[in-house]
Amino acid sequence: MQSKLAGLWLLSAGAGVFGMITGGSYLRVKKSPISSSGESLSGFKLQTTEQEWEEKHRTHQLLCESKGIQPIVNLEEYKLDYNIYISHIALAQGLGVYIAVPSLIGLLTRKFGGVFAMKLIGINSLFALGGYISQVLKQDKTKELGIPDSLVFPAYMGTGVSLYSLLMWTGFFCFRKPQAAFAEELVASAYKGARRRFMGLTHLSLFTFFAGLLVSSTKAGNVLNNWPWYGKDYFFPESAWDLEPAYKNFYENRAMIQFVHRTLGTLAYLGVLDLFTYQYGKPLPFSVKFSSFSLLLLMTAQLIGGIKSLKDGPQPEGTLGHSTNSILMLTILYYGLHVLRRR
Repeated sequence: MQSKLAGLWLLSAGAGVFGMITGGSYLRVKKSPISSSGESLSGFKLQTTEQEWEEKHRTHQLLCESKGIQPIVNLEEYKLDYNIYISHIALAQGLGVYIAVPSLIGLLTRKFGGVFAMKLIGINSLFALGGYISQVLKQDKTKELGIPDSLVFPAYMGTGVSLYSLLMWTGFFCFRKPQAAFAEELVASAYKGARRRFMGLTHLSLFTFFAGLLVSSTKAGNVLNNWPWYGKDYFFPESAWDLEPAYKNFYENRAMIQFVHRTLGTLAYLGVLDLFTYQYGKPLPFSVKFSSFSLLLLMTAQLIGGIKSLKDGPQPEGTLGHSTNSILMLTILYYGLHVLRRR
């Protein structure tokens, strides 16, 4: 078992990755051209005069025009996007050092070994993969590499969420305490049932999250908007199997993509309701009961947000809140699993 100091290091890195994902999601959801225009950190100052902002804005417009991209016209909007973009890059670079240097020192001095060492290698590999995908996106090499547009954003965000998951999972692991043997069969049964429900919800939530990334990248939320139907008075979209070969429907056909995401989301909500009702009257820790209540609140917000998005059309703020809620849910699920895990 690794020290609590290592656990704090990994959990703090996870918090940083959460911020990085949120900033990147904002720029992507808003379709901000700032990341594609070639903006750089050079000349960045904490305090920038109005004249310097206007000069940066003009440079941005010229860069966008040279690449055939629609620039940000409003100066105040440009300031906001620029600050988020620069913070996103600075956070990514800082996290790279924050994660890689202690990992390298620990591995070389053999302070970290066994399964923990393998997890650290996985964490650094995922961070490197995320950086590579970011460069591919920035240099617009997706067509050159033959990557379908609908898979680019899910691959980038999927790497970030996988990195976040591994950091939080490993960080929580460092804080686990030896658990006394279950003295009563009732307690053992309650833990086992709760553990199975948390594990099932974790996998279902991950599948739902990645399906949601496909919805975002293909704009599948813009079709089949007469909830609860899919199309005209049907519970299954008529155009779900229009593409050939059939597997393409799952990442290029917007009707099928939305159907999969909505169905998984409904199943996840039913799973949370099952967990919430199961924990009543069971000899489970307060943290598990509180986690189940928090999951129900977050999942209800997810459901309402998803329906509102279908009714009113996707909005940047709603989409960002939807994805942020998903990551918060995953964090609670990981924590609950660590409380309930076998020792």
